[in-house]
Amino acid sequence: FKRAAGTLSIFKPNLISYIFYYNIIIEVFLASILVILYFDNHYIINRVGADVRFNAWLSVMYMMIAFPIGMLLSKSIFLKKKSMKSFLEQYVSSPILITGSSGNALKYSIWCFTIISTLSCLYTFLQIGYYPFLKAITSSSSELASIRISVSRNFSGDVYIRNFFALIMMPILSYVWLFYYIANKKTLDLLMTLFTVFLSVSILYYNFSKSPLLWYILSFIFVYYYGLGKFKILHLIILITIVIISIIIMYSIGGVSSDHILNYNTGPIGRVILSQAAGLYIMFDIFPNPHDFIGFSSISQFLSDLFDYEYVDRAARIAMTSFNPRGVEDGTAGVMNSIFIAEAWANFGILGVLLSPLWVGFIIQTLYIFFLKRPKNPLYLAFFVSFSFGGSITGGFNDYIYNPGLLMMIILFLLIISLAAVFKKYSRFTSTR
Repeated sequence: FKRAAGTLSIFKPNLISYIFYYNIIIEVFLASILVILYFDNHYIINRVGADVRFNAWLSVMYMMIAFPIGMLLSKSIFLKKKSMKSFLEQYVSSPILITGSSGNALKYSIWCFTIISTLSCLYTFLQIGYYPFLKAITSSSSELASIRISVSRNFSGDVYIRNFFALIMMPILSYVWLFYYIANKKTLDLLMTLFTVFLSVSILYYNFSKSPLLWYILSFIFVYYYGLGKFKILHLIILITIVIISIIIMYSIGGVSSDHILNYNTGPIGRVILSQAAGLYIMFDIFPNPHDFIGFSSISQFLSDLFDYEYVDRAARIAMTSFNPRGVEDGTAGVMNSIFIAEAWANFGILGVLLSPLWVGFIIQTLYIFFLKRPKNPLYLAFFVSFSFGGSITGGFNDYIYNPGLLMMIILFLLIISLAAVFKKYSRFTSTR
């Protein structure tokens, strides 16, 4: 992992070190040890037997070996013998580029898309009929749980406006404006940063899901390191303090007691170190009996319609339906996501467990190298940050075969660049007249 990342120092946070420390060690490895030793005492994992516990533990141990092998394979292809450490240090130590042939044109484009995204956020709030933080304060926890599933699955407005122009675009634009401010320290860029950050935290909490909001806050760890080339312990303390206070407030609003919050197998701690891994154990328990292996049938509804084959719900949905059918029926339970090898097992059995770490590791490392080779301007940096915390390996294996979210981000990037090219061409045209 260290060879693939360049560094695993917590003061040099990057895409690979985030995956290693959080997704693998905290969310999966710790759980695998607690569960195999029967120290979990977790309400979901308690239902599985000894064979499932052992098989899941074995798959995690294998994944921790095979995953970095896939990453190093990508490095050997795209970087040859060049050191990832020197490659990363060269990137983060270089200045942010805000001038050049497309500097002003790019910023004009950013302004246009900021306006579009702002209107999209307001449109989303209008369609759901509330401002998230005010609604959270004035509603009960059971009501919020019901609303969360309802607005996510039964959104009355245009889902593309919500997902693309609001949920995806606004956080990325907030990073762009912050990188502009880091580079030139202009007051207007600071004001736009504060404005877009405010809208970002508001829209990410539209369905009262805590994780997107908290991870957005922590994503500024990458902003500091990629943009400034350094990350001080003070920055880490400030961000962690904000996250802890936010967690306490959110759980207090939900009526959760302090004892429940602090227990290792309940509350936010239990959710991170056990609940996130619970899906792995449920999927090993219910596939292939009573549920058959899914194969490619859950990759995409669109692809199923296009190639005329039956679409099946993703493994995370089936797992939640198996564990909590009443909650799924009532609309208070959604999916049970876990580490990607869980869905790989549900889809393809032992072959999925053996091959998926190599494939996912290769894809992750390739993206990492891709961004380190790009120009260090606010736009590329913003997408790099977005991929660094959004490249979680706990969403499912299907995301590394066909990922609509990734396609939408690529489209967004191309739209911003294309509009910048139009402004650049117009500027040249007017200057020659």
